[in-house]
Amino acid sequence: MVTLKTNDGRTIEHNLSEMYNKFGSAVNFFQFYLLFKNKGIVEESELETYRSKAADIDKIFSEDYKEFKYNIPETAELLGRSNEAELIDKWVNSPDQRVLIITGAKGLGKSAVAAESIKKHQDDYHILWLNFSAGSKWENIIHSLAELAAMNNLLKLEKYVKHASKITPAKAYEIIAADFEDIKLLVVLDDIHNIKEGMGELGAWITPLLKFLPDWKILITSREPLPVELRSSNHLEGKYTEIKLSGLDSDTSRQLLKTDLSASEFESIYKYTEGNPLYLKAIRDLEADGKLDLKNFRPEELSLLKFLKIHEEID
Repeated sequence: MVTLKTNDGRTIEHNLSEMYNKFGSAVNFFQFYLLFKNKGIVEESELETYRSKAADIDKIFSEDYKEFKYNIPETAELLGRSNEAELIDKWVNSPDQRVLIITGAKGLGKSAVAAESIKKHQDDYHILWLNFSAGSKWENIIHSLAELAAMNNLLKLEKYVKHASKITPAKAYEIIAADFEDIKLLVVLDDIHNIKEGMGELGAWITPLLKFLPDWKILITSREPLPVELRSSNHLEGKYTEIKLSGLDSDTSRQLLKTDLSASEFESIYKYTEGNPLYLKAIRDLEADGKLDLKNFRPEELSLLKFLKIHEEID
């Protein structure tokens, strides 16, 4: 969130993309970001010159477009993932590896380890984090890139998205390649298992990107594995890294629980959670609220907790 003090004395907060759209400018989007980052609270009067230069950017979203989160998400309590973080660093620095996919069950920390690891590479790449919510479509990638291009006064892709009867990945990426030829971008496709069309369409949407944009990297998080046909494609064979997350080890799981349990009491919990951080944190928080007694923990309680977590009935 960024903060703006309006001319009439009000203080308002928006995410950066919303603020840019309201007070959009001819300046580079990343310069706009730095203005807020460096000054904290920005006066509306400071943005008047930006706004006076701005051309209206029409909404390019279709009705079923799902808004993406552009900023790298904040994370907390990332424990026991140093090996995975090292692999991500190695992938970012490798000139040959184009795609990284992090897979694993819900709650294992796919997005968290990705976010923490790529933050340190923001001086090397512009990072575009696209989070897919349930019901998203593959076309949303192009919509999002069109918005990013429009923010930088590159309007060819926006025009194509608005007027094409059907968006063709190859055509869209050909336009993107011309507009973004001098920009090194690391695109994160987070939670792509939520896409309506399924993982089977992944190849059709990222293979042209790999072809037309050789300096871009793609990081994918998903509960589902990379499709077999994509692994063996000419554009990807030997050019991707896969990290399969599993549960935390027992020492890290005990550290996450932050509680004084006997060995047998802890082993019972560890066995049923399989070291999944999502369940361990939920158990810890429920105990802190007095809603769960870990010293008299029953497997049925974990089964209920897992069910509620899977269906998002508890935070």
